[in-house]
Amino acid sequence: MTVKERLQELREQIANTPAKNDKKVLFIELLAYNNFAVTNGDDRDITSIKELDSFWKKPITKHGVFDKMYDDLTDEQIINHANDPKGFKSALEKAQDKFVKDSLKAEKDKFFNTHEKISDKEFERRTAKNGWALKQDSVIVGYLYKMAIQTNDEKLVAMYEKFLSTDARDPAVRKQMLTEVNEAFSTYDKTKYLVSLNSVVMRVFKNKVKEDPTREEIDKACKEYEAIEKKNKERSIKEAKKAAEEKAL
Repeated sequence: MTVKERLQELREQIANTPAKNDKKVLFIELLAYNNFAVTNGDDRDITSIKELDSFWKKPITKHGVFDKMYDDLTDEQIINHANDPKGFKSALEKAQDKFVKDSLKAEKDKFFNTHEKISDKEFERRTAKNGWALKQDSVIVGYLYKMAIQTNDEKLVAMYEKFLSTDARDPAVRKQMLTEVNEAFSTYDKTKYLVSLNSVVMRVFKNKVKEDPTREEIDKACKEYEAIEKKNKERSIKEAKKAAEEKAL
């Protein structure tokens, strides 16, 4: 049986199933096969699709958004969507995106209810003064900032605070903190939160743990960062002054 044939069979089963709750599992399977067909075509034999449950169904039911949308559908709407899933698929994806966006904002608001509200750029500036100014350090501090405020994970928040408050110009202190933050990410419960770990950034973390910069190299990077920041600030002031003069004219 091909995907196309299975889709038609599911449409008929949905139409002939009286109970709404019994239609649900059929509707989810239909949406999963439809998503597969959109990406891979509908002529594939269904027995060759081994990842239907783990890959194609999972995105449909994540966050519980589908359940709420399904509860609001009438039997007639379910049958109509089964015959033409495109509209429901689009509405579901938009609703899931909104759920994630709203949830992350709620976590961010919750975080800043108990922490000083600073931007990622300000976090980078403050941590750079504490010694995090070497090449790709901004990747580390930027990602730590993002993950801490979006998850409120206890270990990541603790590292966020430590990066702000600890002088890490000493190589031993730096290495210890890198080890700790790497541990925080390795034990991060990704099933609990809406954001997943970035594998590229995590490789940067692991490589950073292996580095052994000297105190002189760290101090030099800090001074260079401060010089660039000073130059950027002076340029911003000059540009603002010029803009004000042009506006006055």
